[in-house]
Amino acid sequence: MLTKKYIQIDDQGFYVTDVIVSTPETIDEAKLLGLPVDDEQGTFSVPSVPIGVIEQEPSQSKAFYRPKWNGSAWVEGLSKAEIKAANPVVADWDKLQATLRKTSEFGKAMTTTNTNAWSLLLFALGTSRNVDDLSFAVEGVRTGLAEDFTADEIKTLNKTLKDCGVSLVLE
Repeated sequence: MLTKKYIQIDDQGFYVTDVIVSTPETIDEAKLLGLPVDDEQGTFSVPSVPIGVIEQEPSQSKAFYRPKWNGSAWVEGLSKAEIKAANPVVADWDKLQATLRKTSEFGKAMTTTNTNAWSLLLFALGTSRNVDDLSFAVEGVRTGLAEDFTADEIKTLNKTLKDCGVSLVLE
């Protein structure tokens, strides 16, 4: 028995599923598949290729989020925005905490006179791991500093936040 793999696509060209078609080589194989046979003539029907399928498989070397057949090749069926939405950046709070503790900006934040904000900052980094808590704590820490963070310090903090996947931008 011969088997052939086809790819079913929808009316817009998007991959739906793999379709395996078995083609018998003998009358016994045709009977096994439940195909119409003529024992007297020794002939059998061969299944036709299903409608809505193509032979070209998506490339194994290139991964697609949603493969789409454009008529001549497989392409990515999702926009960059859809891919980004499907793969949100997950904040690495452990990395953020470890990285911040090594910075002079963290040392400067420790000098805040707003001890409640400092406690909330530690809580946001360690326990709550919530961007809103972190934002609120940083603003509170800044109000208690003798001198606010400089533009370069803000830039460093924003880079650290971004590198750790935290969606917070300090102004």
